[in-house]
Amino acid sequence: MALNSIAASGAIRSALDRIAEAAGEARRPATSSRYTVRTVDGPATWEGGELIRGGGPDGTSTWRAVTTGVVAAGGSLIIEAVETGPIRLTTPQTLDVVDAVPGTTELIWESGTDPDGQIGRTVESDGELRARLKTVSALRRALLNGTSWVLAVSTAVTPGANMEVSIAPAPVGADQEAELARILGERSLGLTLSGSSSVTWEAPGGQTVTIPYTVASTVDVTVAVTVTGTGIDTSAVESAVLVYGQARTADDNVIVRAKLFGAVASVQGVTDVTVLTIDGSAANYTPSTGVLALLTVDVTVAT
Repeated sequence: MALNSIAASGAIRSALDRIAEAAGEARRPATSSRYTVRTVDGPATWEGGELIRGGGPDGTSTWRAVTTGVVAAGGSLIIEAVETGPIRLTTPQTLDVVDAVPGTTELIWESGTDPDGQIGRTVESDGELRARLKTVSALRRALLNGTSWVLAVSTAVTPGANMEVSIAPAPVGADQEAELARILGERSLGLTLSGSSSVTWEAPGGQTVTIPYTVASTVDVTVAVTVTGTGIDTSAVESAVLVYGQARTADDNVIVRAKLFGAVASVQGVTDVTVLTIDGSAANYTPSTGVLALLTVDVTVAT
């Protein structure tokens, strides 16, 4: 049986799970909602696991206390829904303590005061998993992080729904060709690849598979950024820019200045981004067709 005879577009349930696993991904499990609530009275000693009731579609959802130790009156307590899925509290939401906790009988949640809050989700559907597989993020990560010589990777959907993988530079020597063949072979199960070059992979069981790819041209692009704030790790700023650069694909090859602003502004300690240029210009940058941009980062922390 050909390795690509079962495509992700047609697989369902466990068959799709196996294709995802071969691509280095896994179906995202269901998660529980978490909120940080405030105690109305206290102090009280929490052991963790105490049951709490309130919120959800009918106001009777069940939660467990996550926080342990003494919580003062008006103090914060993290709770987690017993059931998975998007169970929500509405503001202001009062919750009752079901298990006896001497000193506390009532909790309250108010929107805007919940830095640790997160809404749970249901198990990832086949459609959602297929959408992630089509981005082949795991394949791109494997090429960038699993080799010492691949500097840039791009993917694009070509006519006929094939996936073209472009890398830079070209492999040099038998060892690099074998490494490229192994990663493409192991990570592209369920995808149909295309390209102007190819490598040969010895698949498990002895089957020889020819795997196409494309060697891309590159251009060096410098991102210069000036930030303000306290305790800024400049390597974290550099990493935020490079991660954004690696996330782009040939289908969306523009380096968007506004998105770089957002990536840098999210770094811990950064309070403002005062300067950001791409190749010397305060504008988006679009490489030529078929050319991958190799980003370098120049970070300045304003005093």
